[in-house]
Amino acid sequence: MANFLERLSDNVRGTFYVDCSCLDCDFCHALAPNNFARDAEHGVYYICKQPETPEELAQCREAVEACPCESIGADGDQHDWETILAYRWPDAPGTQERRQCGCDNKPKES
Repeated sequence: MANFLERLSDNVRGTFYVDCSCLDCDFCHALAPNNFARDAEHGVYYICKQPETPEELAQCREAVEACPCESIGADGDQHDWETILAYRWPDAPGTQERRQCGCDNKPKES
């Protein structure tokens, strides 16, 4: 189950989000290409656009179910995005003030 406390900072606020346990498998993007984008630097996907149509909503729900790592959350609308800080990569500015992810996800090496 995705952890809101470990959601990626690139996620667009709303119901859906991806946390730092993403392993870059591309299932989510294949199922909902309008809503997921890839962060190539860190080798993860994130929500670039919350669903706006019934079709996009169905695709995002399918992505939640299909994610082998359970990295996609669908409860973002139940949390306070302002006060609960998102995960920041160790090389990001201001990381010292942010909560670090409990997983050890590293970008794939080429």
